[in-house]
Amino acid sequence: MSRVSNVIIAVPVGEDTAARLWEVNAYFERRKERGFPGDIQELAPDAIGGHKALESALFIGAFNYLDLLDFLRHLAGAVRWDAPDAVQVLVRTEEEELWDLFRLPEQGA
Repeated sequence: MSRVSNVIIAVPVGEDTAARLWEVNAYFERRKERGFPGDIQELAPDAIGGHKALESALFIGAFNYLDLLDFLRHLAGAVRWDAPDAVQVLVRTEEEELWDLFRLPEQGA
C-alpha cells in the first residue's frame, strides 16, 4: 500500500537554485535514514515545451508517505529563501484530482 504525494515547488526568480535545492533536499536526507528514499529534482529546461525558457525554476518530486506539514515547516524554517513569500508549493496526493497551493509565511512573521 502506498500514499503518494506529488510536489512542485515554484522557485522565485533570482534565487540561488543550487543552494536552495540542497537545503530543500536536506529534509529528504533525514527521511533516507528512516528508509524513505528520494529527493526533489530541478526540472531540466529541455524537459519543457514551448519556444521560450521558463522564467523561474521548478523543483519536482513524488514521495510515498510524505509528512506534508513537516515538509512545509522545513521549507519555511530551514531553507534560506530570498523571498519566502514568493515561493509556491503545489501538492497533489494520489486520492485527489486537484492540486493544493501552499504559500510560505514571510520569515520572522
